Amino acid sequence: MINEKVLKERYILITHVLLSLRLKARYKGFFYLREILILMLDGQGVEQVGSICNIKEIVPKALYIDVSKKLSVSIDNIEKSIRVAINRMWEDVEPGLEIDVFGKKFVFPKKKPTNTQFLCSSYNLLRELLEFPQN
Repeated sequence: MINEKVLKERYILITHVLLSLRLKARYKGFFYLREILILMLDGQGVEQVGSICNIKEIVPKALYIDVSKKLSVSIDNIEKSIRVAINRMWEDVEPGLEIDVFGKKFVFPKKKPTNTQFLCSSYNLLRELLEFPQN
């Protein structure tokens, strides 16, 4: 478990990254994504092989369940809310668009991402940012 200061810094970083990726904080899915990413960065339920996480197994089974319990909402609500947030993001971006997020490049996929694909790419971006902090 991480300490309060590190947790607060991660919430701030994840919020900035999600906003940079054009997600809107007015959607519940934004906050559910942030909670799931906090759990992933904390290593809860994330089985890593090198730098690749086994996300297809983890997200629906463990992380949605953990966030569901923590926030007292249904797993279906979490999944649908995240989908809505991603759909709204997708309306505002051009497929293939490349943006700079704190010095790291992020390319929006050619096709609208699934919840799992978006979580995996966001997680990988956050891991890169945490491994090589900007001074």
